[in-house]
Order: sequence, then structure tokens, then C-alpha cells
Amino acid sequence: MIKLFVCDIDGTLFEPSVGVPEANIQQLLELQRQGIRLALASGRSTGAMIEIAKRLQMEQFDGYLIAGNGAEVLSLKTNTYLHKAHLSVEELHELVAVAQSLNLHFSCIQEKVLVYTHHDRAIEHEEEHGGLTTRPLLDVNAITVSSPKCSLNIELEEDPARMALFAEHFKGKIAMEWILPWYMDCASLGQSKLNGVKILAKHIGVSLKEVAAIGDGENDRSMLEGVGLSATLENAHISIQALVDHVVPHVKEAGVARFAQMILDSRTH
Repeated sequence: MIKLFVCDIDGTLFEPSVGVPEANIQQLLELQRQGIRLALASGRSTGAMIEIAKRLQMEQFDGYLIAGNGAEVLSLKTNTYLHKAHLSVEELHELVAVAQSLNLHFSCIQEKVLVYTHHDRAIEHEEEHGGLTTRPLLDVNAITVSSPKCSLNIELEEDPARMALFAEHFKGKIAMEWILPWYMDCASLGQSKLNGVKILAKHIGVSLKEVAAIGDGENDRSMLEGVGLSATLENAHISIQALVDHVVPHVKEAGVARFAQMILDSRTH
């Protein structure tokens, strides 16, 4: 029986043109009312997840955030971290230096503020849909605290070869999620959404077989492969669709609600 439901945000629960479909909100509220714990798992920072968590009343229902692709696991009820594995200031300085040498766009969180080297569509997305405060990173020495992750990207039409050079330079040193040809998330070694799910499952006393997860991206792959019941959406790449138990409707058509309803229906049969 499923006891924990883990849901990705961007491209799964949320889509910029429609936001979070109301059907998703209502079905996840019902899931929690029926005693199934809810966790949101995202590459986003915790600050960029809070508004959706509030709409889902996750603090009231003892929900959790798995942020930064697993680098942080936060209990919303107690506002305490079960897990926090950050990139150090020294690592961030090296990352931004290599990124700039390859003319890659860099951003990371500094005490709830997103600092960036280029104001591009990725930063605009964080400002508009994550609700984050942002500021330009004019000097590497302005990075003074650790961060759950950093992001690297290029313009959509540019050759991703420079991204590959970056990945090769840091291979085996940090965790990298190459989410799109033009966009990559980096975290401390060993971090992933699946690792975050394992930490949370152990904390609340459930097995991975009792966990259901839904996501649409490369950074969801390990999580979807590692849990007891998995789903993705029609908007996901065919390689993600091939590894899950269920493919549900497009994010715009509230596919998450469909998956949640399937789980609730299975409890009554």
C-alpha cells in the first residue's frame, strides 16, 4: 500500500502557461486527507517551493520538501531539515570560475537570494514562477555562504559543447543533472532526488515499495526507477515514459491528479 506520494513540480505539477491545475490541488489535498504523506521533490530551492506547498496545506498535513535535487529535505510541520548537503563556498568559487571561463551562465542561492552572472530566461523563470529575489553576481567574492545547488546554462540556440567541457572538468567531483541540452544543475557529490526520498522514507518509517513518485525530467529518473510505483506524463521524453509504471495525461491536463486518483482507487479495491 502506498504511504508516501512524491511529486516533481516543473513540467509535472506546474506548467508556466496554466500554473498548477486546480484538479491537482484538490486531488493532492484528498490524498493527504486519506493519510498518504506528500512530498514535493524539485531542483528548485525551498524558497521557490513554499507557495505551492502552502496551497497544498502541506504544513498542516505534515508534508516535506525535497529541494535542490535532494540536497535538502525539509519538514514543513517543524521547519527543520532532515538533510542538508551543500556545495561549499570554495566549491562554488571554483564552479563559477570554470563556468565563466567557458562563457556559461551561472546562478546559485545565497541566503534566500538567487545570484546570477547573466539575466536570461532561466532567471526570469525563477523570478516569475519561483518568487525568488535575485541580484547580479558581480564578484565571485560575493559568494560567502554554502548553497544546495548551482545551475549552469547557455542560450537555447547555442552549441552545448561548452556544457560538456564543464561536465568533464567536474566529473566525479560533484553531482550533475543535465536536465536539458542547455541547462544543468550541480550539487554536492551523492545528492539526487532518490537519495532525498530514501532519507525521507527512513525518517517516516516506510519502505521504498510504499512510495509512489511522479516526474517528467532527467533529474527524476533515479527516483522513478527506485520507488515502488512510478508515473510520468505525456509531455515527458519517451525515454522517461519507458521506465515508469504509468503514463498519465499532459501536465496542462492535470496528470498528477489522475495518478493520485489511481492510488486512492487502489485502496478501495
